[in-house]
Amino acid sequence: MKKLLIIVLPFIFVSACEVIEAPYFEQEYLKSLPADERCLLEADELRAQLSTTDFKKNVLVEEMTGHQCGNCPTATKEVLSLQSQYGEQLIFISVHAGPLANNRPGQPKYSTDFTTDAGDEWYSNLNDRNAVPFGMVDRTLVGTNANEWAGFVQERLASPLKSNLEIFTCYETDSSSLGVVVDVLALENLGANTRLSVVMVEDEIVDWQKDYSVPSGVSPDIPEYSHHNALRANLNGTWGEPLSQDGMGANQTLTKSYSFEMDPSWNVNNCKIIAFVYNFDSKEVYQSELKSITD
Repeated sequence: MKKLLIIVLPFIFVSACEVIEAPYFEQEYLKSLPADERCLLEADELRAQLSTTDFKKNVLVEEMTGHQCGNCPTATKEVLSLQSQYGEQLIFISVHAGPLANNRPGQPKYSTDFTTDAGDEWYSNLNDRNAVPFGMVDRTLVGTNANEWAGFVQERLASPLKSNLEIFTCYETDSSSLGVVVDVLALENLGANTRLSVVMVEDEIVDWQKDYSVPSGVSPDIPEYSHHNALRANLNGTWGEPLSQDGMGANQTLTKSYSFEMDPSWNVNNCKIIAFVYNFDSKEVYQSELKSITD
């Protein structure tokens, strides 16, 4: 009987070890790593919990706007209404750019600068109307009439899904450092002109906004307007980066990681990462995804 135990127990021990499939690390060790490296390790543990087949087409809606644009709040309301209708399948970026986004330094109204270098370049290169509000739905259907945007969204939701994205975020409160990992899955062949853009937005920024939809006799200058999903930063450049030199084949996966230092003036609880894959030549967005930083 003792001899049998000597033979069996090592087998039991080895089997118990083998069921631990994911790598597990001490928190102190993880904290010592750069944010992007730490997030790569944490993403490895989380991937096993994700569905690998339940993919849905998301639609990216970008509204070019400005805090001195009195017609822009009505357009934003249309986007928020569409967002309530389509939920997580509609991803929204508010891009403050153009003359009506200019700020007034030192003045009590409109002193905040919501513009970004990337947003300015997008305005110059993508906004062929040179006006706000200007909407882009997957950067293929565009226009200044917000009443048309619902039809644009429906059309894009019906388009074939060419890729899928997963985002992982790792935020370190003590250092304000953020790690971001983005997994790209090609569902069909993607050419060398396909790029990945990763941006940060901040939601519910309370500040001045001009709004011409207020009742007659009421000042259109609103001091406590809630700005939604304002573009704050681009983590991998104005136009993103190529997925790879030769593109990606169907069912091929790719992982990108980034490290970013948060601006202390931003509310990290309202900040989100948005990633989207698009064709650099046609500008068509194939797929987009959003992840809150602190979730």
